[in-house]
Amino acid sequence: VRILDLIAENKKSSPKRKGIYTTGIIAQHDGRQIVLFFSGRQHAGENLDDILKHRSNLLGTPLQMSDALAASKTKRFETIWCNCLAHAFRKFEDIKDYWPDECQLVMAFIGDVYETDRIAKEVGMNSLERLKLHQCFSSPVMEALKSWLDQQMEEHLIEPNSSLGKAINYMLNHWTELTRFLSVEG
Repeated sequence: VRILDLIAENKKSSPKRKGIYTTGIIAQHDGRQIVLFFSGRQHAGENLDDILKHRSNLLGTPLQMSDALAASKTKRFETIWCNCLAHAFRKFEDIKDYWPDECQLVMAFIGDVYETDRIAKEVGMNSLERLKLHQCFSSPVMEALKSWLDQQMEEHLIEPNSSLGKAINYMLNHWTELTRFLSVEG
């Protein structure tokens, strides 16, 4: 019955919006994963708000993984907002033909993080072990990446309005959310 209520709420969204958006939400309940998809005029953050109003306050602050769009963030509930490192990676992958050396460097840094995560999954680490592994191996990689990104902008080595400058600024502007995997379990 609650799912039908959520679908009805989604249909009541602003008639001024012309686009159709699809939101995927993965939740865990009693050790099972539940996947919900919403298609309609509401943005991801609004759909998440509709879900979270049914969530018990006793469960603690939920993790929210999304892109960095403001419309993806919940407006009514506190979450630990995490941004997807793959989105940042893709910004560099999309422009690598124009900035091959710079993009290859950034993609190699991020690739090292993904390799660490692959190893963690391969050996079956739990979320706390995985966090500690990332803190040990991925933290220095991300610190080196941040230093390089900062240097490009502070020393005016890259034009901020260029495609590379925009990709770098995306990472710098969302650094905390992009690096939650270094401080938040799960």
